[in-house]
Amino acid sequence: MKNAFPSAHPLPGAIFFKTIELSRVDLTDTTYQISTPTPAEGLMTSIREVGLLSPPLLRASSPDRFIIISGFKRISACRELGLDPVDARIVGEGLSDLDCCRMAIADNTSNRALNAVEQSAAVLKLSAFFDDDRTLSLEARKAGLDVNPELVKKLKKLTMLHAEMMAPIASGALPLTIALELGRLDRDAALAFLNLFEILKPTLNHQKEMLTLSREISAAGRIPILQVIRDVTADMMMYESLDRPQKIQKIRNNLQRLRYPEMMRFEKQFQKRLLRLNLPECIRLVPPAHFEGTQFTLSLTFEDISQFKACTDILNPLVHHPDFKKILDKDVEDNPPIR
Repeated sequence: MKNAFPSAHPLPGAIFFKTIELSRVDLTDTTYQISTPTPAEGLMTSIREVGLLSPPLLRASSPDRFIIISGFKRISACRELGLDPVDARIVGEGLSDLDCCRMAIADNTSNRALNAVEQSAAVLKLSAFFDDDRTLSLEARKAGLDVNPELVKKLKKLTMLHAEMMAPIASGALPLTIALELGRLDRDAALAFLNLFEILKPTLNHQKEMLTLSREISAAGRIPILQVIRDVTADMMMYESLDRPQKIQKIRNNLQRLRYPEMMRFEKQFQKRLLRLNLPECIRLVPPAHFEGTQFTLSLTFEDISQFKACTDILNPLVHHPDFKKILDKDVEDNPPIR
């Protein structure tokens, strides 16, 4: 589209400027709205100090009425400031609904980066014209919204999430991947996790881990996932002496203990058996990460050949030590031989 100077007879599809009374603008028609609700104080200050630099983009819905293509916040700010009438850009006749949709997206993306909820709104509006995600992705990019087909699929799912999740998603506090995972849960469970994540602010990986472990515990024990997360966090919130990272670690430990009870038992047995091996400081026996896998690591610390020999003299008898064999076999039973 190209801008045109004010004209009594604008060309079809052209954009012209006109001063419009706000009473003629229908604020209830959100056909093209993309932006999410945010405080208008900053925008109002800007308009008050330097004026309305980017006039809203309107479309005539009748000879005396207009709907907003882009500029919902600007119109609201002007109303609050008592600025009436306002200058506006008016699209001429001949533009299709798709043209207006593209213009709404382009006008928003040219001013700022869209948050995930706004991207979802833009994708949803384009999906009324394009069924194929790849084609939709290409059309979105033409309007300044850089989304690949895989992201398009995810953004479409946001419309099915619980309403309470929209604000955290829009602010960036709730990552898109986690939001979609929470969307698979019932409302109470989703909000319980959301509240936990908002309070403790765990990393993305920790959030994924908590969700995955909770889901697996729920499935294995045939108990509601809401009960799982409530049980592992109930006592944690009472420990005021714990800082945020400590609380996160405590929750992770609780979940791992429930998910892998045998592994946790082995970990306890490992520490007991390691003490009975009575290894000096120069020898360290390191189990597999998270006690998964089969590879153990034995490290030696020495300064000369005599210290090295002393270490090896200690290592050789380990082959016949019953606790050493149980450690390597990951035996969870602990029945030391009667002496």
